[in-house]
Amino acid sequence: MNYYEVAPAERAYQGSELLTYFSINETLYEKILNESKNFTNKDLLDIIKKLGKKNCYIVTHGNEEFQRDKIKKADINYLFSEIVVVSGSKKEAVEGICTKHKDEQVVFIDDKAKHFKDLNIIKYPNLKTILFDKQGLEKLKAILPQS
Repeated sequence: MNYYEVAPAERAYQGSELLTYFSINETLYEKILNESKNFTNKDLLDIIKKLGKKNCYIVTHGNEEFQRDKIKKADINYLFSEIVVVSGSKKEAVEGICTKHKDEQVVFIDDKAKHFKDLNIIKYPNLKTILFDKQGLEKLKAILPQS
C-alpha cells in the first residue's frame, strides 16, 4: 500500500486520515471526491463503454484508498474488469495484463510518458502505448477497430 510518511517515528496515514492528522476538515476529502466526476473525459468513457468491461482495466498510481474512492465517486468502476492501484511503477501491472492477453492487442493509455519508460515492448509485442495528450483521443480512435 502507498502511505504518506508523516514523520519517521510516527505511523503513516492514508486518504481521509491524512486530512484529519493535519486538522483539515474531513468534509474536504468528500468535496474533492465529489468533483471526480467532473474530470472524466466523456468521449473516452464512450469508447470504454463500447469496448466492454471485460476488455478494460485501470492501472492507476497513488494512494490506494484515495484512488479507489475517486474512481468509485466518478462512477466509472463498473466499466472495468480490474482496477489496480500501484505506489510505484505501472510496469508489473501492465505487463501482467499483456501476459494474460498474450494473443490480443493491449493498449496502454496514460497521460504521463514516464509510465512507458520501463515497459518491455520487445517482450510484449502485443502492447501498444498511447500518450493521452491533446491528440490522445484521435490516436486511440485510429488504432481501434471501427464499429
